[in-house]
Amino acid sequence: TARLFMLFAAPPQKELEWNDSAVEGAFRFLKRLYSKKEKVTQKTLPEIDHSVLSDAEKEARAKVYEALKKAQEVYTESFAFNTVIAASMEALNALDKQESGAVWSEGLYILLHILEPIVPHIASELSQELFNRENLKEKIEVKEEVFVKSSITYAVTISGKKRAEISVDAAMPKDEVIEFAKSQVTKWLDGKTIIKEIFVPNKLVNLVVK
Repeated sequence: TARLFMLFAAPPQKELEWNDSAVEGAFRFLKRLYSKKEKVTQKTLPEIDHSVLSDAEKEARAKVYEALKKAQEVYTESFAFNTVIAASMEALNALDKQESGAVWSEGLYILLHILEPIVPHIASELSQELFNRENLKEKIEVKEEVFVKSSITYAVTISGKKRAEISVDAAMPKDEVIEFAKSQVTKWLDGKTIIKEIFVPNKLVNLVVK
């Protein structure tokens, strides 16, 4: 717990300020990580067809592989271990929002691999119990397909005020996204004239009215 707290609280080159609540937070994370071992259904890194997964399962895999990418960069270049821990916490949160045993197995296989240099005792113990330490023996390749989104969520705002949120196919053209956005906020457009359409890719449609 102390090791996790120290590496999360500050980069190695900076002074550490003790914080009891942060220590408790580190303990809760490790306790939660340990409790998830019951979710594992496979002893090896599973082969998963990403295209058939639910949105929650896809998001969980994306967060796990984001953490893996972050760890590979940090352990060879920046040594900002706090960012690896933060990414691992985000990944565990995302895993908690889905129920697939295969996704859980892959997630913990990778997270324990990531966290082994930071919390070696618990990571080694769980890796031995769950995966016969296979996850610690070699580099794990990042699967780029998990970052390809099939749908995109846009906030729809009227003169800067959020009125709706839409989810559209990632391949939908800009003009179609804007028209669909308009169709979802018609009651706020009645009697108004749209004087400007602002489109921020993958994020926002703002309709300026008068």
